Amino acid sequence: MLPTTLDSHHLPAPLKSPCPTRLSPAQLSYSAFRTFLLSNEPCLLPREVVEAWPICQHWRLRPKSITAVDPSSEASSTSTPNYEYLRAYFGHYPLPSVVDQSCLRVTPDAPPAFGSLLDLWRNGEGRSLYLKDWHLPAIFESQVAASGVLNRDQSYGFYEVPGLWRDDWLNRYHLANSNDDFRFMYAGGADTFTPLHRDVFDSYSISTNIIGAKRWYLFPPELTATLEPMLAKAGWDNGWVNVEEWDTQQKEEFISKGMMVFVQEEGETLFGRLNGPTVPSGWHHHVTNLSHPTISLNHNWINAHNISATYWSLAREGLRCAQSISDVKELLQHHSKDAWRPRWARCVSDLLDQSAGWGWSTFWAMTLFALKDCRHLPKETPSSHWPACHLAFQIQPLLADFLSREEAEHLYLPGLSELLACITDQLNVLEELAKAP
Repeated sequence: MLPTTLDSHHLPAPLKSPCPTRLSPAQLSYSAFRTFLLSNEPCLLPREVVEAWPICQHWRLRPKSITAVDPSSEASSTSTPNYEYLRAYFGHYPLPSVVDQSCLRVTPDAPPAFGSLLDLWRNGEGRSLYLKDWHLPAIFESQVAASGVLNRDQSYGFYEVPGLWRDDWLNRYHLANSNDDFRFMYAGGADTFTPLHRDVFDSYSISTNIIGAKRWYLFPPELTATLEPMLAKAGWDNGWVNVEEWDTQQKEEFISKGMMVFVQEEGETLFGRLNGPTVPSGWHHHVTNLSHPTISLNHNWINAHNISATYWSLAREGLRCAQSISDVKELLQHHSKDAWRPRWARCVSDLLDQSAGWGWSTFWAMTLFALKDCRHLPKETPSSHWPACHLAFQIQPLLADFLSREEAEHLYLPGLSELLACITDQLNVLEELAKAP
C-alpha cells in the first residue's frame, strides 16, 4: 500500500503572505466565532473541532510525518487512507462525473464506482482524477435508513455537526422537505486543483481536510475588478485560471494587494463566506490538492447572520436573469397586453431556479421553516443560535423590501403570497414572545 504523500513539486515558493486567523481550541466559543460570521472574514479552525468525527476516526490510518509543506509553519503530518474500510463501506457506490484535469474534461473512462477510484490511488495512479460535489453523506444516510439496519460502524454516521455551524437553516429545510442537501465530498489526486473562481451560491461554507493537505489562494473582494478580465479571457478560451502557474513576481504583486496564500493541513477546517454581500465583491479562490489523494468535506449553510446577504444575492441574480431575456418580456408585452406579467414572472423564476439552484419560493419556504423552528429558542443567546427576536429583526426588513419590489413576484408566483402571509404571522408570534416576561 502506498502512503498518502506530498509531492515536492507542490511545495510552495517562500512567499510571505497574510493568512486567515488560526483559532486555538480555547477560542471556539460561539460568541468568538460570531465575529467571523458577521465580518465575513475567513478563519481556520483547529483539528480538535473534528478529530472525534467518525470519518476522521475510520477513514484514516496512523498519520505519517512529512516535511513541512509551508516553510513558515511547523512540520505537518498526513494520514494514509484506510482503503480497506473505505472500500468495504463505500466502494460499491456509483460516482457522479469525475474530471480528468490532464485533458480538461469529464472523462468517459472514469471509474464507475468509488472502489475503482480507490484502487487507482492505492497504486499511486489516478493523479489527475478529481471527484467533486459528491453528496455522499446524504446518499449514505438514505441507504442506511432504507435498509433499516445499522451495524456498529454505520451507526456512527459521518460526522456530528459542531455547535459552531449547527444553526443551519439550509440543510435542515432541504433534508426535511426534499432529497437535496448542501454537504459535499471532494476527492482528488495529487495533480488536481480547483481553478480560480467565486462561488455563486451566497452561503457560509466550511471545508475540512479529512485526508491530506491543500494550498489556498484567497483574493479579497477589492481584487475582483482586477481578476475579472483574466477570468473572462479564460472563459472565452474554454479554459481556466491556474494560479499555480503564475510566476513569483505576479504572486507577490497580488500578495501586496491582499491575496492570502496558505496551507490548510489535515484536520483543519477553513470557514468563510466566499461570495460577498455586494456586487462585484466576493472572495475569489484557487485550491490545490497537495496530497495523493486529498479527501475533504464541505458543508454550506445559511442562518440569521447571512440571510440578508443571501437575499440580496438572489435579488441580483434575479435581475441578471431578467435582463438576459429582456426580448422575451417585449414579446409577451406585445402579444398579451393584459396577462403578460404572470407569464413573465414565471419565466424569470424558472431561469433563476436554473441559474442559482433555487428561487424566491424556496428562499421564503426555508425562512418560514426556520421561523417555526426558532419559536422554542430561549430569549437569551444560547451557545449556537441567535435568540428568536434577533431572527425577526433580520427578516422583517427583507420581507418589507420583497413586498415592495417592482417585480411583485408575490402577486404572480403560485403560492407565494400565502407563504409570505404565514411568515408575517410567525413574525408576529415572535414579537409577542419577545414581549412576554
